[in-house]
Amino acid sequence: MALSTISGTTGITDATVTSAKLADFTAAVDLNGVELLLDADADTSISADTDDQIDIKIANADHLKILSSSGDTVLKPMVDAKDIIFQQFDGNKVFEINDGNFVSVGGNATAAGQIRIYEDTDNGSHYSGFTVGNLTESYTLALPNADGTSGQALTTNGSGVLSFTTLSANTPSSADGQALGSASLEWSDLFLADSSTIQFGNDQDTILTHTDGAGLTLNSTNKLMFNDASQFIHAPSATVLDIGATDEIELTATLIDVVGNLTVSGTIVSTGTITGTLATASQTNITAVGTLGALTVDDVAIDGKVVTMTGSTSDTAVLTAGTNGTLSIVTTDAAAAAANITITADGTFEADGTTITLDSAGDIVLDADGADIVFKDGGTSILTITNDSTDVVMTVATQDKDFAIKGDDGGSTITPFLIDMSAGGDLFLTGGLIDLKNDGSAVSQIKFYCESSNAHAQTLQGAPHAQSASNVLTLPSSGGNVDLVSTASTATLTNKTLTSPVINTATVGTSIVPASADGATLGTASVEFSDLFLADGGTVQLGNDQDVRIIHNADKGIILKHTATADDKPVSLTLQTGETDMAANDVMGAIDFQAPDEGTGTDAILVAAGIEAVAEGDFSSSSNATSLVFKTGASEAAAGKIKVTSAGHLFPMADDSYDLGGASNQWRNIYTGDLHLSNMSKDIGNIVDGSKGDWTIQEGSSDLFLINNNSGKKYKFNLTEV
Repeated sequence: MALSTISGTTGITDATVTSAKLADFTAAVDLNGVELLLDADADTSISADTDDQIDIKIANADHLKILSSSGDTVLKPMVDAKDIIFQQFDGNKVFEINDGNFVSVGGNATAAGQIRIYEDTDNGSHYSGFTVGNLTESYTLALPNADGTSGQALTTNGSGVLSFTTLSANTPSSADGQALGSASLEWSDLFLADSSTIQFGNDQDTILTHTDGAGLTLNSTNKLMFNDASQFIHAPSATVLDIGATDEIELTATLIDVVGNLTVSGTIVSTGTITGTLATASQTNITAVGTLGALTVDDVAIDGKVVTMTGSTSDTAVLTAGTNGTLSIVTTDAAAAAANITITADGTFEADGTTITLDSAGDIVLDADGADIVFKDGGTSILTITNDSTDVVMTVATQDKDFAIKGDDGGSTITPFLIDMSAGGDLFLTGGLIDLKNDGSAVSQIKFYCESSNAHAQTLQGAPHAQSASNVLTLPSSGGNVDLVSTASTATLTNKTLTSPVINTATVGTSIVPASADGATLGTASVEFSDLFLADGGTVQLGNDQDVRIIHNADKGIILKHTATADDKPVSLTLQTGETDMAANDVMGAIDFQAPDEGTGTDAILVAAGIEAVAEGDFSSSSNATSLVFKTGASEAAAGKIKVTSAGHLFPMADDSYDLGGASNQWRNIYTGDLHLSNMSKDIGNIVDGSKGDWTIQEGSSDLFLINNNSGKKYKFNLTEV
C-alpha cells in the first residue's frame, strides 16, 4: 500500500494530501514497513518492510539495500554485476565501486583522477595524493604478500608484480661493484651543486671540481688525455699549461691570437703563405732584427763589380768580379774571430776545376747531411764513408775489391792491414803481433761471432788491471779440438759440478724457470732475498694453472683476482695465525690503516683505524667464538669502538660513551623488538628529577606496555586512535 495521506490526529489515511511534511509531526512517525513512494509515476520508493533494513527502489527495480552487520553499516547494490558510481553535477564520474572487485577514481577533461590522504587535523590540512599522467596503457600493480625490511624499496618485475628490494643508499654494494646507468640505459642529465666534485680511482687520486662561476678544475698536476697517454692537456705548475701530442696539434680557427712572446724550439713549416707588412711604406732598407729567413724578389741587378755585405760595423763579406770572370770572396772579422763562408745548395753543389786545392791554416771539415761522403775516380765510386746512427761505416764500392792500409817499413812497402772482400771479409794482419790496449777503465776483448748476422759471439777477454799481472793463454797444438768455457759461455757442461756458485748480478732476458713444476724455491728458510721489484701491471700468479693472481694496479694498489669463470668461484683472502693455543682476547688477525709518511708526525703517523678478529674465550674442539672489533683513533693510536660478537650482537666497547647517530646525522628508522631504556650505570640521573630507572617497552596486539624492571610494575600507554 502506498502512503497518500498523513493526519496529525488519526494517523495515515488514503485521503488526498494537499500540503504536509514529516517535520510537522512532534512525535516519531511510524510507517510500519509501508513503502514510501517518491515520484509521480510511483516507481521510485523507500521501504523498510524487513526488520533493520532499508530498501531503495528506482524505476520499479530494487537498487540499493542499507542494513547493519555486527554494528557496521552495509550498502548493498541489489542488481547483480552492476556498479556503484558517484558523479559530479556535470556528469563526470569521480568515484566508482565496480562489481569487478575494484574501485576507481575518475578524471575529467582538465585533469586525471586523484586519491588524497589527509594528515591528522591537529597537525594541519596537508595531504599526500596519488594520481597518474598521460598513460599509454592500463596496468595493475600487485603488492607484496608481506612487509619488507629497513632500507628496501618497492620494485616491479615488469609484469605488474611488486616486491621489496634492497637498494644501496648512493653507494654500490662493493668497490667497483656497480655502474651508474648502462650501455643501453643512460641517464638524461646530471645536476651537481656548487663546488661539487667527481672523484675517480679507488683512492680518488683524480678529482674534477666545479669552480663556481668559472668552470671545472682538474686537481694537482693530473692530465686530461685523448686517445692515449701521449695526447693530453696538462698543467705542471700554477703558471704553465702544456698541450702535448705525439705528432701534431691542429688549430682550425681563422685567426690565432698569441698575446706575449712566441718561442719555437723546432721548425716552422707553412703549406700556405706567411705574409707580413712593413712598418712604413717605401723603405730604403729591409732590416731583420736577428735573422731574415728569406727575401724573395724577381730580379737583382747590381751596378758594379763589388758587393759588400756588412755584418756589423767593420765585419764584412766582399764579392769581387775580376778579369776573365774570376770571382773573389773575402770575409773579414774585425775581432779576428771566425769570418766563415757557408755555401748551401738546394740541389747538388759542384766544384769543377782542373785542380781543386783545399788549403787551410786550421782544419778541413767534410760535413754531409746526407750521411755519405763518397770518393770517386773518374766518376766511379771507390769508397764511401757513411754516418750510420753516428757510427762510421767505410764501404768499398767495387765488387770483390779489398780494403788495404799500406806503409813504409825501413824503406820497404808493407801492407800490415788487409780486408779481403772476395773472401767474405777475411782480415789479414801481417805484423804477427796484436796489442790490445785500453784506457784502464775496461779490459781488452776479442769477440768471435759465429755467423754474419752477429746474433751472438764468444769473447776472449783479458784480466783487469787490478790483478797487476801479465799472463799467457797458450792454445793446445795437440790432443784434438777443445772448447773453452768462460763466464759468459752458454755451452752445456755435462757432469761438471759447480760447488756453491755465487752470482752477484744476473741479467735475465726472458725468464727464470725451474727444472720442473713445483721443483725449485726462490730463496730458502735461511737464505732470503731482500726485495722483489715488479713493473707496472706486474703479477704474482699462484697455482699450477695460475688461477689466483696478485696484480699491480699502477699508481693505485694491488688487485687479488680469481681467474676462474665458472659459477661459485669467489676470490678468498684468509688471514691465518700460527698460534697453537688461542686464549681469550688473543688477536687472530688484524687489518690496520696508517699514514706513516704524514709530515706532521706524532699522532698523525699512528695507526688511525683498524679491524681485528679477537677470541672471546679459549678455543676448543667445540668452540671458536670470535668477535670482530672495529677500531678508530682521534688523537691516539686506534682503539676498539664497536664490536660484533660471535652471537651476532653489536656492542659499543665502552659503556654509555658512544651515540647511534647525531643531531644532524640521524638514522631514518629503527626496527627493534623490545626497547630497553636504562640510566642505572650513569653517575647522575635524568635532568627532570635526577632519579634513575630501568624500563622496557613491549608491544601488544592493540596496546603498548611499559615495564619498570626495578619495581616490577607494569603500565599501559593511553593510545588515542586517529
